[in-house]
Amino acid sequence: MNKIRKIFQNSVKNFFVIYIKSDVRIIKQKRKKKIYFKFNRNIVGVDIKPEFPKKPNVMVKNYLNRSIDKISKELFLKISKIY
Repeated sequence: MNKIRKIFQNSVKNFFVIYIKSDVRIIKQKRKKKIYFKFNRNIVGVDIKPEFPKKPNVMVKNYLNRSIDKISKELFLKISKIY
């Protein structure tokens, strides 16, 4: 995946990587995503190791203690500093 990101980064104008960091344990604990309970395999972060971006342009931490509105505002502010 990082190879693909690198290709896009070199070929797409204004390409940047946004990484929304979350903890699968917290998501499961708060029962936010039913996919973790409906299926028991082939789930990224459970039995498939995720490949996180090495150098994201923007990173937002989401520990499910803020509204989507607040997270999107934080994301907008971070992106607006880049452009």
